[in-house]
Amino acid sequence: MSSHRLLASVVALSLSTVVAAQTTAPATTPEPLAQLPPFMRLLLPWGQRVEWEKDSRHLIVMEKAFGDAWRLDIETGRLEPLTTHFFHEGFDRAHQLANGDYLLTGPGEFDAREPWKDRHRLRMYVLDKSLTKPAVPLGELIDEGPATSLHKMHLAWTTPGQREMYLADLVYTGGLPSLANKRLLLSYADKPQTMRLETQDFRLPGERELTFTCYHGTEQEPFHHADTCGLDLETGAVVDYTRDPGGYNEAEGIFPDGRHTLVESDRHTGKKKAWQIDLYRLALDGSGRLDRLTHFNDIADRYHGSNGDVSPDGRYVALQLGIHGFGAGQGRGVLLIDLQRWEATTAARPR
Repeated sequence: MSSHRLLASVVALSLSTVVAAQTTAPATTPEPLAQLPPFMRLLLPWGQRVEWEKDSRHLIVMEKAFGDAWRLDIETGRLEPLTTHFFHEGFDRAHQLANGDYLLTGPGEFDAREPWKDRHRLRMYVLDKSLTKPAVPLGELIDEGPATSLHKMHLAWTTPGQREMYLADLVYTGGLPSLANKRLLLSYADKPQTMRLETQDFRLPGERELTFTCYHGTEQEPFHHADTCGLDLETGAVVDYTRDPGGYNEAEGIFPDGRHTLVESDRHTGKKKAWQIDLYRLALDGSGRLDRLTHFNDIADRYHGSNGDVSPDGRYVALQLGIHGFGAGQGRGVLLIDLQRWEATTAARPR
C-alpha cells in the first residue's frame, strides 16, 4: 500500500470513531439540531453540499467551501478522504460519475484573504476512483454546480455570468478525461440582465429533461426570486414547475422516479425577498404542489434546511443545516430524512 493510501486509511478509521460518537447533537450545536423530528437524524455536526453515490449508502460531503471532499458511510459513520492525497486549491462540490470517477469543481487559485472572489468562476476536474492520482482539469469554467448523471457519461453546466447552459459527453482517451460533443442548451442573451440560470439535474427516467433554476429580480435586488424549471433536451421547450410569481423556489436534488424534485422555498414566510427558505418536495406534474420537509426556519429566521439530495433508491434525503450569514449555499451539519417515515407522519402537513 502506498504511503498516502495508508495515511488515508488511518485518517478514515480515526475519524469514523469520532463520527460514531457524534451522531447526536453536542451541547454547542445550533438549536434546530437539538430536537429533530422522528424521521430525521444527524449524520455529521459539520459539512455541506452533500451528494449521493450510486449505492445509496455513501454520501460525498464537502468539509467546507474550498476544502476537501469526504465519503461517508451512512450506516457505520465511517469517513474516507477523497481529495487529501494530492495538493490542490480546494474544492467546492463533488459528484460521483456513472463510471465511479468523481467530478470536482474548485477555483484555479485560492486566496484566503478574498475567499469568495472566484465562487462564480470555478473549474471542473475529474478525479480517478482509484484515489491514486491528482484530479485532471477539463478546461471549462463553471458557475455554481453542474448536473451530473449516475447512468450516462454526460454533464451539463452553467457558464460564469449564469446566462448560458451547456451539455457535453465525458470521454477518455489514453486514460485521460475530456469533454466532447459540447452544445449550447439554453441562452438568456436576449433576456434582461436580471435573469440568470443554474443547472441542477437530469430527470429520470430517460434523462430527456434537465431541471434548472431561473433567477430574476431587479437591478437593485437581483436573484430575489427563483423558479424551478425544466428544459426539454430535444425540443428546447421550457416549463415553469413552481408557478409562484414573486416567490423563491430554487431547484435541488431530483427524485429517481422523476415525479418530484426538492426545492428551497420561502412559501411558508409570506414575506418574500428575504431568503427565509426551507426544503420542500415539488411535484413535477405542472400542479405546483409543494410539501414541506424541514421546519428549521420556524425555529429562528437565521436557520434553514438546504442543498438536499435524494438517494438513488428513493429512500432518503440528505441535506445540510444552513445558517444565514455564513455565505450562500454554506452549511453546518449533515442530516438524513427517512422518506417513508416522513410520508407516514408529515405528508399531510400544510405548506
